[in-house]
Amino acid sequence: MRIKENQARFVADRIAREMLNSGVVKFKEGMDPLVTIAEEHLLDDIKWEKDIDVEADGLMEDYQDEIEFQRVDRRQLFWMIKRKICDEDGFNLDKDERYSSISHDILNEYLKKNLVTYNVSDTRVKNIIVKAIFDFGKFQDQVDSKVREKIASYKRDIKKGTEEYEILTEKFYEEEMNRLGM
Repeated sequence: MRIKENQARFVADRIAREMLNSGVVKFKEGMDPLVTIAEEHLLDDIKWEKDIDVEADGLMEDYQDEIEFQRVDRRQLFWMIKRKICDEDGFNLDKDERYSSISHDILNEYLKKNLVTYNVSDTRVKNIIVKAIFDFGKFQDQVDSKVREKIASYKRDIKKGTEEYEILTEKFYEEEMNRLGM
């Protein structure tokens, strides 16, 4: 699962709800500051990956003639370049490690700002955060399917990648997430 910018708030909200429902974490100032912090960390991660994608695309563009001449699989080459950039920048593409790192950063900021208390190990609380992120992915697949169905039900053909498609996707995505209570 790759979290998109418009999904970060939903994931952050889910993290706070899961922590609250766990019964092991107490909030000192309510959910809002926790949601905001989690969203900021998620958005930072999303931006970092986008920046890496742009850099990889730029490198591919620089060598466009050679790529065409060699008949290289563009998708495979992109991933090879992206992995190399990620290794150099310290960005982790492995979801388990990536979400573990994000959860660590989120929890550290919660503690630094004195927003939560708990009487269990840090690892247990981090696991609640990681689980919330992964559980979101399960719902995301359902929501994405519903959104595509809604757009496909339009009488006129709305092409994927167009501005109209993106606007409708975001609108229906938010509606569907709200309908699911997220």
